[in-house]
Amino acid sequence: LEIGGSVPETASLGEITLPQASVSDDATESPDVFVSVFDPYGKLTEVNNMRFTASYRGSYLVRYMAIDESGNTALREFTIKVG
Repeated sequence: LEIGGSVPETASLGEITLPQASVSDDATESPDVFVSVFDPYGKLTEVNNMRFTASYRGSYLVRYMAIDESGNTALREFTIKVG
């Protein structure tokens, strides 16, 4: 699971853009890649076109996950501190 750029370590309130992710797999031509963002209260935040809105100050958990047809997963997590 490769992240095509840097996930910001810090950000201001408002819209945050995340880098695209790519994955290669021997068994699956195009494994599914999912991006989830959780706000400082643990609530799932909507991500559209690799962008989300930070509405609260605090730490946001960004999770990239890839799943192939066999059910194998790859996971990368990052934290963005919003102030």
